[in-house]
Amino acid sequence: DLEYRRSMAYTFQPLDEALDSLGINYIDGVHVKIADKYKVNCDLKDVEQHIKNTDPKLTCLHSEYDSSFEKKVLQDLQQYETNKQTRKQERDKRIAEFEKRKREEEERRLEEEKKRKEEEERRKRQKAKLNQQRLRDAELKMDQPIDDSAVVDDIFGFLEDQKAREPAPAPPAFIALPAPKNLE
Repeated sequence: DLEYRRSMAYTFQPLDEALDSLGINYIDGVHVKIADKYKVNCDLKDVEQHIKNTDPKLTCLHSEYDSSFEKKVLQDLQQYETNKQTRKQERDKRIAEFEKRKREEEERRLEEEKKRKEEEERRKRQKAKLNQQRLRDAELKMDQPIDDSAVVDDIFGFLEDQKAREPAPAPPAFIALPAPKNLE
């Protein structure tokens, strides 16, 4: 019989017929999930009750009936619900962790922004204080008599440094020339 099935599988018949001739379903082992919105929610406690306490009238009619399939379905449903609750708890935990990180990042960002604003305010106050000091200095200078050399020194502050410097020794090529006279 097995040899006949194999020979039928390799003939030129349609695939469905060939698979049917082997006695194998081509969707065996394929996991199928029905979306929750298409499921009928019913209480299966009655089925479980009937399986545990089989009515004597039913046992005499179907003495060879095996209720293992129903038991397996009930176990699978219970496992499915347990897995569903576990996934929901894990998802809720991930969401809570995400929200916590988001809150911490927001708090850190607000704190950094607050520090930045405080630093900016401190710089503005310092700049305003420096400007006020310059204005006071300018008002004081307006009241004093004008000295040309002081104005030149204020404008060209580097000239003071040149006056304070002593003349550097002349390069060896110019030693024969007379030394410059001190004009002070």
